[in-house]
Amino acid sequence: DPEKIISWARAVAKEWRWLYSQTDVPTFKSSSDFRRSVLGSLDLWFVVFTDGMFCGPCRTAITNLLRLSAGVAGLAKAAIVDCEADEMHGLCYDDVKLPPPPHSPEIRIFRKGPKDNATAPNYYGDCLFDSHDVQPHVALKLAELVARNALADEMPQEALFAAGGKGDYEDGEDRPGSGERPQPMWNGHTEAELPRGIAWGGQQQGRAVHQQIGH
Repeated sequence: DPEKIISWARAVAKEWRWLYSQTDVPTFKSSSDFRRSVLGSLDLWFVVFTDGMFCGPCRTAITNLLRLSAGVAGLAKAAIVDCEADEMHGLCYDDVKLPPPPHSPEIRIFRKGPKDNATAPNYYGDCLFDSHDVQPHVALKLAELVARNALADEMPQEALFAAGGKGDYEDGEDRPGSGERPQPMWNGHTEAELPRGIAWGGQQQGRAVHQQIGH
């Protein structure tokens, strides 16, 4: 249906204009940059560790991180670590202990409060989700919802009515394209698009289980 395609394209364009006007998601250039910005701060952080910047899953993860960043603007921060970069190998594979490349993007959450080595030795955040257990875009939607509710007392009044809307920034600055947030177009399969497996029910270790085979 041409009309649906046109409507979809306009919705995508609207969301992307809004995302780029509202979000600030840097790509760290060095491990010291990461340590200073994330571990040296008191902010809550969401950081995606990618095996390059241009693979399909990497670009999807970064796009969804932009949406998460917009939803928690003023409450939490987001950034990217490109593990393919030589200067990031030590951080990614020795410190964070990601699996060797090639690997799927991993989004880690870094707690609010002190995270420096003196306060939290060898702290490198926690993996937000396992992509084998939950779809990434679903996990990020839930992460945004939890962060916005957990930190609601720190949220500017305007943001209570429009996630990531005008006024969400600590400096109070209005940015081009600010205003009510467009409906997020999270990248990922809907429930109806997922392959249906065979449902197996039964008892295991004294509790009911329901396992879906085929996903």
